[in-house]
Amino acid sequence: MKYSIEQVVKKTGVSAFSLRNWEKRYQFLHPKRLNNGFRFYDESDVAILKRVRELCEIVHRYGARVY
Repeated sequence: MKYSIEQVVKKTGVSAFSLRNWEKRYQFLHPKRLNNGFRFYDESDVAILKRVRELCEIVHRYGARVY
């Protein structure tokens, strides 16, 4: 299944701003693009984003001392 950026925001809780920045800065996301530039994410992208969000929450909750 393919998801638009708006659908991914709803499914993951990650903002569209963060999605775009993570794609550009960290390059662990590679959504497919249409000719008009719209991004489409697949199930594996959504799973990765959910896990990254969980890890970010842990770091914010406990600080940098995550082992």
